Amino acid sequence: MLEEDKIRQLKENLSRAIREKDAKKANKLFVKNCVLFLMAPPLMEKFDEGLEGLNNLENWFLTFENGIGLETKELEITNNSDIAFLSSLEHLTGKRTDGSETDIWFRETLGLQKIKGEWKVTHQHQSFPMHMDGTDKAATNLEP
Repeated sequence: MLEEDKIRQLKENLSRAIREKDAKKANKLFVKNCVLFLMAPPLMEKFDEGLEGLNNLENWFLTFENGIGLETKELEITNNSDIAFLSSLEHLTGKRTDGSETDIWFRETLGLQKIKGEWKVTHQHQSFPMHMDGTDKAATNLEP
């Protein structure tokens, strides 16, 4: 299997774990000392002992009534023998337990490292563009 195919498979495995609300499977794709810049606070998270039991992924999953919709568009991969970067647009959908609906597009960048022959996520960055009209509001209503 080509390295780019392995990288695409890791991305699909991560997306599938989120769609299936399986925190254990999702967390196994990250290195122990990963750095996360996610949409939800805090501003940055760094896990020296790994994600298992430390991040709030399971709690976030509980805010969705059923499955989570997650679709990837515009996936770009840059890689060499042991480092890779993925950038994409992500479409997150689902009905929340508070009765609201989530239907947003956001940007994501993943930094990967090949460790003992296996690709792992070392860095995850998710973001929204900001309206630059003085309102300082996230532009959560954009579509590709």
